[in-house]
Amino acid sequence: MKPIKPYTIRHVRLDNLQQDDNIFPEPNESYYLVLWYHSIALGHLYLEAGQQYKDWREKVWNAVSPAIYFYNNKKVNEEVLKESFINNNDLLSELLKQVFDGELSQNIPATVPVSLVICTANRNKDMEVCLHSLSQQTCMPEEIIIVDNSPDVGNTKSIAEKWNAIYCLEQQKGLSYARNTGIKKATKPVIAWVDDDVTLHPLWCYHIWKAFMDSDADVVLGLVLAAELETESQQVFEKHWTFNRGYIPKTYDLDWFNNKLAYGPPVWELGAGANMAFKKEVFDKVGLFDVRLGAGTSGCSEDSEIWFRILKQKGTIYYEPKCIVYHTHRKGMEVLKKQLKNYMRGFVVAALLQQRQHPSANYKKQLFQAMPKYYINLFRAGFPGFNFRYTTLKSEMIGIAEGFIYYFKHKDSPSHINSNHNE
Repeated sequence: MKPIKPYTIRHVRLDNLQQDDNIFPEPNESYYLVLWYHSIALGHLYLEAGQQYKDWREKVWNAVSPAIYFYNNKKVNEEVLKESFINNNDLLSELLKQVFDGELSQNIPATVPVSLVICTANRNKDMEVCLHSLSQQTCMPEEIIIVDNSPDVGNTKSIAEKWNAIYCLEQQKGLSYARNTGIKKATKPVIAWVDDDVTLHPLWCYHIWKAFMDSDADVVLGLVLAAELETESQQVFEKHWTFNRGYIPKTYDLDWFNNKLAYGPPVWELGAGANMAFKKEVFDKVGLFDVRLGAGTSGCSEDSEIWFRILKQKGTIYYEPKCIVYHTHRKGMEVLKKQLKNYMRGFVVAALLQQRQHPSANYKKQLFQAMPKYYINLFRAGFPGFNFRYTTLKSEMIGIAEGFIYYFKHKDSPSHINSNHNE
């Protein structure tokens, strides 16, 4: 097996792209290109070491054209736009200006009525990096809350004070407990969460707020980009488990929910809890996070389970890729195996709980037909070496088995979703 080479992440702005730009790799280097128009992310592209991309402009176009066509909305002739891009003619700059007319941020307020909640458990170094990026926001949230879910370790309180954040202690271990504490403490009409191991794009908070102002969404989910792709585990995660849900805005509602009942609505595909925001009032309608789910308990899926409840009760979820954070994936394979075991355990538990809530959501078909078929095909594809993507298969299957055990042990345990969050 060849050693895994790191990808150098390069952020390339199309409005600065020149014919002679050396964006394709040197013979011994690989690149992961994130492609932008000003502050709007449009796509990404892997360029592998040892390959010469003579047609790199066409490959870049293929990566960004779905998003460009979305924003274009027939303002510019698409064939002319494509030809101008690939040939880099003099029209390109003006055409891109027309495509993105009205999309770039203007008249940005200094603060907006958003409560940002960061739940942390013994990751103070990561949280400091996150908070430093928060301090660079063009538009700041009016309230910052740090929920400490590992109070026996580190100096989280002093870090919160250093960054003028409200410190909250949650002794009960589990991410859902921590998230619920943040809800109870928050005073603003929008509550946003980011993970403690992300950094924030300077316009993240503004676009969270603006997405709510421009839509009737109950929830806004944002784009999560990889912060680095240096190790095998980081590359496995980004290529096969990515938090990135694309570069085109999407709306999910009851119609989407009902159309997906045949195999259970795939709410886990909507976004990531590492970058999400809610109208505070929605918790009055659907309750809090289910404390049987999430890191520290089942393993994950506390986020997608509450999205399930919101959609089931006729709410709306909006995916806005202008709300951008950068996530640092796990750097070691053993840590990744543990993470994916937890993911699959939480996935199974959430699917069974959702099936119980809404019997016509056919998660049994997902769990007992689609998922076994998926893993049989993965096993066949990985045999006999089980390298790269297939390295974690054993851990994932253990997680699935543990998920069924966890569910039958805890299915009747208190969920705490109906706790009074104003107390």
